[in-house]
Amino acid sequence: MPRYSPYPKAVLPLLVIVAFGAVMTRSSLKSESIKQRYRSLARQAVSDKDFDRARFFLSRLVCSDSAADPKDEFQWALIAARSGDFVAAQELINQLAPESGGGYFEAHRWKAIQCSRLVATLDQSSGGSKALEETLLRYRHHLSRSGTDDPLQLLDLWTDFYIASGQIEKGVKKIIESASFDPTRWLVAAIASGEIGDTKQRDKCYCEAELYFAKRLAGDPLDYQSRMGMCRVLVDTGRVNQASDVLDDGLALTDRIELRRMAADLRVHQMIDLKDKLSEDFSQFTSLLAKAFEFDPQNEAAYAMLALVYEAAQSLEQRLELRGKLERLVGRGETVAMAHFTLGAIRWLDGDLDDSLWHTEKAWEINPTLIDVANNLAWLESNRENPDLNRAKDLIDLAISKRPENIEYYATRGFVLMKMERWDEALVDLVRVLPHRTGQARKVAHERLAAVYKSLGQDRLAAVHEEEASNQ
Repeated sequence: MPRYSPYPKAVLPLLVIVAFGAVMTRSSLKSESIKQRYRSLARQAVSDKDFDRARFFLSRLVCSDSAADPKDEFQWALIAARSGDFVAAQELINQLAPESGGGYFEAHRWKAIQCSRLVATLDQSSGGSKALEETLLRYRHHLSRSGTDDPLQLLDLWTDFYIASGQIEKGVKKIIESASFDPTRWLVAAIASGEIGDTKQRDKCYCEAELYFAKRLAGDPLDYQSRMGMCRVLVDTGRVNQASDVLDDGLALTDRIELRRMAADLRVHQMIDLKDKLSEDFSQFTSLLAKAFEFDPQNEAAYAMLALVYEAAQSLEQRLELRGKLERLVGRGETVAMAHFTLGAIRWLDGDLDDSLWHTEKAWEINPTLIDVANNLAWLESNRENPDLNRAKDLIDLAISKRPENIEYYATRGFVLMKMERWDEALVDLVRVLPHRTGQARKVAHERLAAVYKSLGQDRLAAVHEEEASNQ
């Protein structure tokens, strides 16, 4: 007798399929649960800065039999990089973001950032134009496939790309667009718009910046960063006195060094406008100088402005008054090194080499981290009677090692090397300096090069520089 079954025969295969599907679903859910557990453990390990443990858990996701999630692979690459395995990390990122075709957007973003850093190191003027062109092509490829996450970072990368590729106007547009996400950037957008001559967009951005900073200050008058931003807007739009009031109001609320430094810079800015009117506004100039030193006795721009005005002073009385301000700073024990340094500079202008050298020596003894002092001291040492030229050379070599971009230091070293009669070495430095010279300084540079070439037996080249010097 046939066994009774409550299901029709046609239904049995379907039930088997459904049951099998349920088993597979439970298996899949269990697998996903395990993956989520691995991800959770990996995140915790990253929080604990235990990158080896994080890498272990992520490797279970990446190296499993099933197809790996590209997000897991990317996270594994980041952990590999953090744990020091840069080769493995880069290989995986290269697979996730190939140089042609698609890939995983976060890996493309990562490679776009790498291209951005590489572009910053390439010097187009030093034969790197081909490398720069190739890098920019790769940059655009990866940037175009970087997704839309973190739009502010994406806009920054596009800005960097456009500027590096010479598409300045497109770069400025991206800066303006980024200000919609970060209103603090309206000020940068205004400055950038002005630099490309778009005055209408510049004024609009300044207006947006002013509204933003005003709103921030209304909500929190102690927000010194917004106060500084507001001052920059006011100065850039010609409202210097109003900017001064905003700063003074802020300093009355909180005596922050950032506000004091900006207040000093603002007084220097006002002094620049008076530099050519010393005969009629000298008292106002000295008043602003006193305020600048009061706000920030270490303000290098104030010392530099004092030295410039000292050179342009209309009378001995004006020079003595300016010199007296520096001497009072020394007497009060405020930024003694900078005061001695500036005294050394102005005493050189007075033609008193010994006193200039004495003050500069004191500045160096008090603060040997002031690299400009090393430059001046090398110059003064090489100009004295019976100079210690080896010491002068050591000082200027130190200065150049700290600031190799400063062209003035090479001028000083070229002069020292001339004194040492090391003509070939002097030539290298003086040739480097010449393109950066104009007017009287260019005439001096040609005269020195003429002397060097003559000493090297190159009379024809010496004659060329003598002629150039006479034409200046």
